[in-house]
Amino acid sequence: MKALAIGIVFFAAVVVFAGGVEEGDAAILKGDYVLALKKYKVEAEKGNADAQNSVGDMYFTGYKGVPQNYREALRWYKLSAAQGNARSQFSLGSMYQEGQSVIQDYAEAARLYKLSASQGLPIAQMSLGMLYWEGIGVTHDLVRAHMWMNLSAAQSDRNQHLLQSAMKFREKIEKALPTKELAKAQTMARECLQRNYKNCD
Repeated sequence: MKALAIGIVFFAAVVVFAGGVEEGDAAILKGDYVLALKKYKVEAEKGNADAQNSVGDMYFTGYKGVPQNYREALRWYKLSAAQGNARSQFSLGSMYQEGQSVIQDYAEAARLYKLSASQGLPIAQMSLGMLYWEGIGVTHDLVRAHMWMNLSAAQSDRNQHLLQSAMKFREKIEKALPTKELAKAQTMARECLQRNYKNCD
């Protein structure tokens, strides 16, 4: 599931990049993944965080002509995440959660998801909500689980798969929450949104 999620984020972001990664984006849209990787790497080696994320995505998933290589993905995600790239923070968090080329570390996954979620990335918000729901890497907290799932669902309208997943889990959490705690979760979500996802957790 995480590979699919990272792929969704990657392809959704392809048309958003600007500047030196445009040639890589154009190659992706033409289906030339080898050329895209080459173009992205040029920019990634110059320190472009978006290009570093794209290189990480390509190695993580393994596209036509590009071998899957979790170690390389990890390396590029770390470089990009260190610069504050929300997509790389999420992807790196997924690798820690799944133990892909790293020792499985749920607390580190939660930390990275929090960084990404605070930048408004819906899939990171949903993943963080799931950790609170399950009590993995963080204290079991249904109020926070609902808050993050609610925030994710509220902005996932461009990605129907993500929207349906967030709504499904939000409904599950609602059934487990007493009315008073549900109201608290909804208030927290509104306040978090007003703060632009900062200092919500």
